[in-house]
Amino acid sequence: MHIAKKLSHFISLALHPLLMPTYGLWLIFQFIEAYYILLLPKITQYIIIGVVFMNTALLPSIFILTLYRTGRISNLQISNKEERWLPLLITAILYTTSYYVLKNLGLNPILLLLLSGAIIAIILSFFINLWYKLSLHMVGIGGILGTLYALGKSNFSDISWLIISLILLSGIVGSARYHLKQHTLPQLTLGFLVGTLISGGLALFVLS
Repeated sequence: MHIAKKLSHFISLALHPLLMPTYGLWLIFQFIEAYYILLLPKITQYIIIGVVFMNTALLPSIFILTLYRTGRISNLQISNKEERWLPLLITAILYTTSYYVLKNLGLNPILLLLLSGAIIAIILSFFINLWYKLSLHMVGIGGILGTLYALGKSNFSDISWLIISLILLSGIVGSARYHLKQHTLPQLTLGFLVGTLISGGLALFVLS
């Protein structure tokens, strides 16, 4: 396998859309300087990240692997547009479960914005996917970018370097998916716009 293809596979796996809520929450805890974060002990932050990882990455991955082993999907990348509806539905349900678990634990609503945006973006992706395939990788990283931009702006946190880094990372992810021939440029662009505008727009609206 060519080195560029290996690298593209690695990037696609390391920045899988199911990992985006976990990454996003960690970035929020690390770089957003707000009272509702500073008041949380580190151990509490790790527990929250663990809950999010279990419900938004581990459990969906188990379900997707089960679908693959039972023949409901033809590959783990879910390349076939017609096979995506069930994994997206399961993922939306598990993300919503994670949202309510954290809400019932008394987590500040502002910290739930990342999950809220992700849930809406997944539901929208579900319906778009019925007629057009979009990049879920770009939806995921776009969601982190939009949410962090809104949180940084509302809390006057200087994270411009992080926003620029995420934009560059989005380009790297898009290039990897394009190199693997998983998506066309319009599909990548649509996914990025859905993730960024939904998550960022929701966060800006709530925080305004």
